[in-house]
Amino acid sequence: MTPEMVFDTLALDGTDVTLHPVYDPVLHVFCVRVRRDGVIYPIGMGDSLQYADQVLAVIDDELARLGIRPLTGEESVYLYAGLVEAKGGPDWAIVRQEIERVDAL
Repeated sequence: MTPEMVFDTLALDGTDVTLHPVYDPVLHVFCVRVRRDGVIYPIGMGDSLQYADQVLAVIDDELARLGIRPLTGEESVYLYAGLVEAKGGPDWAIVRQEIERVDAL
């Protein structure tokens, strides 16, 4: 993984589902657009998910309601990175530094 890697789309292995992490800078909330068979299902729209980890706390239950399997541990990490990247700012700078540190090992 490199710092130039973007996390704006996450394809779930073995499915036709993609997740698109979103941050609304006006409302200061996160959501995830779930795309399946050309249809987009918003998760978190209307909720006050102000932190990326709040999204991770509800995502598997919301996916289950759509008949989609839960995220693997690795997919959760990528979704979290995508949410932080969508927001940007100092949190994203910290995540990028950690990616660089891990890559250097």
